[in-house]
Amino acid sequence: MRQWIDLINESIQLNESMSFYPYVKKDTPDGPLWDWVFPREWLKPSLNDPYSDQDEEEIPNPEYRNDLDLNITNRNAKIVMDALGFQFENGQYPVIPIDKFINIARRWLQTHIDKPSSGLDHTTNETDDELMIQAQTQIEHADTFIRKMVSKQLEKDFPRQGGWTDDDWRRHENILNDLVYKLKQKMIDSLFRKKKEERGARIFDFGLSPGYINQKILKMVKIAEEGKKMGATVVCFA
Repeated sequence: MRQWIDLINESIQLNESMSFYPYVKKDTPDGPLWDWVFPREWLKPSLNDPYSDQDEEEIPNPEYRNDLDLNITNRNAKIVMDALGFQFENGQYPVIPIDKFINIARRWLQTHIDKPSSGLDHTTNETDDELMIQAQTQIEHADTFIRKMVSKQLEKDFPRQGGWTDDDWRRHENILNDLVYKLKQKMIDSLFRKKKEERGARIFDFGLSPGYINQKILKMVKIAEEGKKMGATVVCFA
């Protein structure tokens, strides 16, 4: 049970999102604090209240800087940071000195000129409906075998001296059909439950387009360099 809980938690965690920011260390009455260097207005695409439950027409923010705003899933952040050699542990990355990050990221981009990263196909594991269809198909393929087994058992359980009459065979056929149907439903249900157990948690993976890593690293370098101009000393995903 524990390993299933861990697997589900990891899947959920890797499909949450995080943003890439440059920070500067500031001293406050409560102690040191890592703070953004970008104005908050730069990272708000809309002027609407994000916590409002009103159905309003979106008001674009004219100060929004899409080129400095990077928010991606934890899974994708891990893929990008793994490419750069930074380790993703316990759902977060370490704080990285800004010059170190810029140097490593620029070196990666330099060695991958005209070499777009490979894409990942969109995938999901099976839905419950798909598993049920698989179970039904497998049992239906065994229909002839199931009928023979049930028929033999019926003839064994209800022997007739001098053989079976036509009425016996008609009753036998009706009983046989009923028993085969019920048995197949039980077998389908059992196989479906087994398939669900083997599948585990429902997982969705929307893939990546070719060159995705190149694009994100290029944008991260822009964010880091712009942040450095404004006094940032470190970068990290948060």
